Amino acid sequence: MAQEEWMQEGMDLRLTLLLLLRKIGYIIMGGILGAVLAGGFYLVRHVVYAPAREYEAVSRYYIDFTVDENGDRAYDYYNAATWNDVAASDPILDYTMSLLPEGYDKEMVKNAVFCEQPSDYRIITTTVTTHDAKQTSAIQKATEQSILHFGDEMEEFERISVIMSSDTELVALNLHTVKVFVLGGIAGVLFVIVILVFGVILDTSVYVESTFERRYGYPVLGVAFQKGGFSGMEFLEKERKENLSYLGSGRQVVVPLWDRETEKVAKIAGQIGHESSAGLLEHPELCEKLRKADGVILAVQSGKDIGKQIDKVISLLLKQECKITGAILYDTDKKLYRSYYRFDVLR
Repeated sequence: MAQEEWMQEGMDLRLTLLLLLRKIGYIIMGGILGAVLAGGFYLVRHVVYAPAREYEAVSRYYIDFTVDENGDRAYDYYNAATWNDVAASDPILDYTMSLLPEGYDKEMVKNAVFCEQPSDYRIITTTVTTHDAKQTSAIQKATEQSILHFGDEMEEFERISVIMSSDTELVALNLHTVKVFVLGGIAGVLFVIVILVFGVILDTSVYVESTFERRYGYPVLGVAFQKGGFSGMEFLEKERKENLSYLGSGRQVVVPLWDRETEKVAKIAGQIGHESSAGLLEHPELCEKLRKADGVILAVQSGKDIGKQIDKVISLLLKQECKITGAILYDTDKKLYRSYYRFDVLR
């Protein structure tokens, strides 16, 4: 078969699926391994070597705005972004620092406080987060006093009052362990499937006669199984006899690829009433004898990655002007064969 024809052979999706199902154990192991690796890494990263735990305290304030001479309320100038900037501004931050004991860094306090405004413009919320419970509590109380002081000092407000002040609590870890395990398992399964599919694509084995006939253009005269040889399915035995009667008449020689196959191939040749030879790849001088025969029947071992070796044997026979009658496929997996052709329904 020419290289271009080989590349254009296409993939037999049914055969590929059946071959993948035979590797289901590897797929399951890939999923388990992917889940263990992903989940294990996630747990080590977020539990064993997790960053220092954080403590959080939340305060909520109610604002009474003043009304100017035009009847406008000052809330028109305050929104969520404004309040976060105001909370970090020097008037509030400096007052907060004055209420804290020595040892507190101004930049740390600024970064620890987050101020936001929910949908109601009269409500603001401050959230204080640090790695120390006492620091969180101290900054929370100082921030509350600073915002109340800010409300007293600024003319836009009639007053600001604290309506909720939470206790300092440890921030709960937001772990997604189960999700990571599942995603890791899926990734592992997909990775193994991709590897197996590439393996099938690169595999030049012949599992069923349709593959051989499509790839090389010669008929398969019969199929011998791993157990039972030609026996096992009566209609296939009849088909083989008809093929040999019509195509394999006269003196045919059954040719293996290698000498190590000669004993098994000789037995197969005897069952179909023909002689066999030594391995042609090791004994190309046999071509002189094969030219005198009425035809050559290739003995092809099923499930072996020998596609290019078959190419080479066919090329040699054609160069030597030996007539190729077809092939006998032996050591075929009966279960795979029955499933591929749906003979498994014939029970």
